[in-house]
Amino acid sequence: MALQKVPTVAEALEQAVQRVRANDYQAGRAILAWVLQHQPENVVAWLWMARCILTREERAVCMQRVAALDPFTRSSR
Repeated sequence: MALQKVPTVAEALEQAVQRVRANDYQAGRAILAWVLQHQPENVVAWLWMARCILTREERAVCMQRVAALDPFTRSSR
């Protein structure tokens, strides 16, 4: 029996992006959840998670997380 290689976070994120772009949001969310378990401050993963979330409220939570992590995404006042 061969062991499967565990993907790096970068490989998993790339796979998630491919799934979301292919409109496979369920698989994309699952992979992004794994990425965010390993790197909860990954802004790119939060942005892609927002894209595949179904409700406006949950999408807003993702975008608030992005804004908190990356000050360059906030609008200047």
